Amino acid sequence: MSNAHDTLESLQTELDDLLKRMASRMAKDLGEEVTTAEVAKVVYCYAVDPDAVARPQPLTLRRAWVLVGEAQARQRDRFDALCKEHGRRKGALMASLAALQDWPELAPCPLSPDDMYPLVDESDALADGITQYFGQGAGLELLPARTLERNKRSRRLAAILVERANRSDPKSYPIGDELFGEVAKRIKILRKGKLRNPSASFVRDAYYHPEEEGRRARGAQLISAVLEGVTGNTETL
Repeated sequence: MSNAHDTLESLQTELDDLLKRMASRMAKDLGEEVTTAEVAKVVYCYAVDPDAVARPQPLTLRRAWVLVGEAQARQRDRFDALCKEHGRRKGALMASLAALQDWPELAPCPLSPDDMYPLVDESDALADGITQYFGQGAGLELLPARTLERNKRSRRLAAILVERANRSDPKSYPIGDELFGEVAKRIKILRKGKLRNPSASFVRDAYYHPEEEGRRARGAQLISAVLEGVTGNTETL
C-alpha cells in the first residue's frame, strides 16, 4: 500500500528485507543457499510487461520461480554442450545469443555474467574497429551468401499474437481465418520496399510454420513442467 511519507530510502529498506525473506523461503525449498540477486531475477520475470513475452498471464511468483529455474538449467546445459563442441570462446558466445532468443519464450530475466561477457566483448571489439562483424573475434563465420528471410520477425510476431489471443479467450478468438485477419491488421511486413499490412494468409502460414509449431511444442512442455512444479508444492511463496 502506498504511503504519502514513503521515501526511496525507506522503500529500499523494505525491499532489502523482502528479498532476504524470499531468498530464505527459496533456500528452504531448494536445500541450498539462494542470493538476493537470484531472487531479483524471479521478481523481474514476475513483473515484466506481459505484452513483451509470449506467455499468457497471470503469472504467480512460484511459476516465475519455476520458469527461471527451467531457463537457467537449460542455459547451463547448452553452454556446456556448445563449449565442448566449439571451444570456450565461440561456444560461450553461441550460448549467449541463444539465451537472448529464449528471453521472450521461456523466462524473461537478466542474463548471467557468463552470458553477458561474451556479448560485451564482441560488441566492444566491433565498436573499436578490431573486428569487421559481430562475433568475428570469437570465431563465428560470416556467411555472405546466406538466404535471408526479411519478414521472419513479423512472421514470429504474427504467430505469437494469434497464440496469445487464442489463449486469452479461446471462445472469442478461435484459431481460424477471422483471427488471422484481425492479427494482420496489427503488424507490418516489408513488401515492395514499403511496410504494409500482410494478408490473412501470411498470418495463417506464419502460425502453421514448422518453426512456430516447434516453438509452441517446446512452450507446452515448459508449461507442463511449470504446472508440475506448482502442483508438486502447493505452499505459496
